[in-house]
Amino acid sequence: MKVIIFGGAGFIGKNLVREFAERKYDVVVYDRIDAAFSSENVRYVKGDFSDVNAMADIICQGDVVVHLAWNGVPADEPTDAAQNIILDLVPTVRLFSECVRKRARKIIFMSSGGAVYGKPQSIPMSESHQLEPLSDYGINKLACEKYLKNLTAGTETKGIVLRLANPYGPFQRPFGHQGVVATFLASAMLDKEICIWGDGSAVRDYIYIGDVVEAVNSAIKYTGSETVFNVASGKGNSVAEIIETIEKITGRMLKKTYKSAYSAEVGRNILDCSLISKELGWNAKTTLERGIREMLDCWNPNDRQFNVLKWN
Repeated sequence: MKVIIFGGAGFIGKNLVREFAERKYDVVVYDRIDAAFSSENVRYVKGDFSDVNAMADIICQGDVVVHLAWNGVPADEPTDAAQNIILDLVPTVRLFSECVRKRARKIIFMSSGGAVYGKPQSIPMSESHQLEPLSDYGINKLACEKYLKNLTAGTETKGIVLRLANPYGPFQRPFGHQGVVATFLASAMLDKEICIWGDGSAVRDYIYIGDVVEAVNSAIKYTGSETVFNVASGKGNSVAEIIETIEKITGRMLKKTYKSAYSAEVGRNILDCSLISKELGWNAKTTLERGIREMLDCWNPNDRQFNVLKWN
């Protein structure tokens, strides 16, 4: 089986590539970032997400396409909306269209398990929860979901949407716009001050990347009729609990400063994973403490990253 991962050189992509290489899939990675994967069944193609012709050239009938490439982040200001449509929504729709034209077997689109729902009307939130995104990031993700459904309807290509919670784990880069666990854990190792947006009570559904990889692999094999799945732990942890867990594991007290939460913030976000459990037989297995310990084991003090030191 050939799997093409668009955006495969990032945090989630690297973990998928490692797993798929071990499963002996024929893997093609398309990304604008240079990356080296030491496996004979992994091929890297460097290209930009805006280059629809280059993307189309590597898609063939029967392929499975995993779409991870994305430029915007949930905390983007509304002034970035038009640019994010150009950078994310337009290329994604073009990619979906090419997959259908080339008769790819399946498209797996990584959506957002928080941003597309907006303010929770019930907890945990199932796939049938109202969709009222509060950010242009969420609006674009939701628009892509709808385009995927429309473009694949009545075709040979199956579209699957995975609404992902907040992933963490090896290969995640600290000190970016996303990744609370990575930034806080790295800050503990480097004795750096952390910034908490709000009072630390915000609850999110954090999921270990190994469980995410298993969910994607299950979606690849899925032959049922459902098309949208939450991928999450189904449990909530506050920012304060993340800090407490990190301090317990590392034995180091974090230095903290507090700032006002951003405008699209929601106080509590936990996802219902009953559907994916029923249809795919998948459930998250990794506890927060175990996941953070696994992540810490990958800490590379030389480059200050959570790099997996050995490919095997």
